[in-house]
Amino acid sequence: MAKQATAGIGGTVPSSGNKKLFEGKIMEAEKPELAIVKRLFALQLSGNGISASDFSRLSGEEKEHLEIKGGSYCLKQESRKKLTVVMTGGVFDVLHAGHVFTLNEAAKLGNFLVAVVATDETAMKSKGKLLHPQAYRLYLVSNLKAVDIAMPGVGRKEDTLERVAPDIVVFGYDQKLQTVRTGQFRTVKLDLDMDSEMLKSSKIISSMGY
Repeated sequence: MAKQATAGIGGTVPSSGNKKLFEGKIMEAEKPELAIVKRLFALQLSGNGISASDFSRLSGEEKEHLEIKGGSYCLKQESRKKLTVVMTGGVFDVLHAGHVFTLNEAAKLGNFLVAVVATDETAMKSKGKLLHPQAYRLYLVSNLKAVDIAMPGVGRKEDTLERVAPDIVVFGYDQKLQTVRTGQFRTVKLDLDMDSEMLKSSKIISSMGY
């Protein structure tokens, strides 16, 4: 069973540490070994496993953190335990302060944040309108400071959960908690202590005349 908690601006869930940038942009507070593990996990997620070709280009120190499973490489269990993986998701069609709040608060709960960007089909079903295709939205989210890796959503959320195997799943202030039977993780529902009406993509799009 997934445990539930709430967090908001000044909420009750404590931060587990400072967030750092992925792609080797490491702040002084981050240990080199942790930075290596984070880069390897991002590589693992981006390709649904690290290929033999990518593995051959890694350093000896990096290879020590990996093992082969099902024809590709992934983090060893002891290395994976160095990460507290937080996963959240959304459409992110028009980036606004609510998205920044959600991603920043989610990042505080662990040391590796995965942001899942909804498919165009899913976005149209939930929003009814869509300004930007998934590739565009994925590019924007992947360049936000709080995000370690942005992943494209797939057909079933259970498939994404199985691939990421998060420790914590965060639902935004305007998202409904969903029951998912796949995996063992804690769920967190964020609260937002400000007017949320204009922090909704649909409201912003409507105000633009679309």
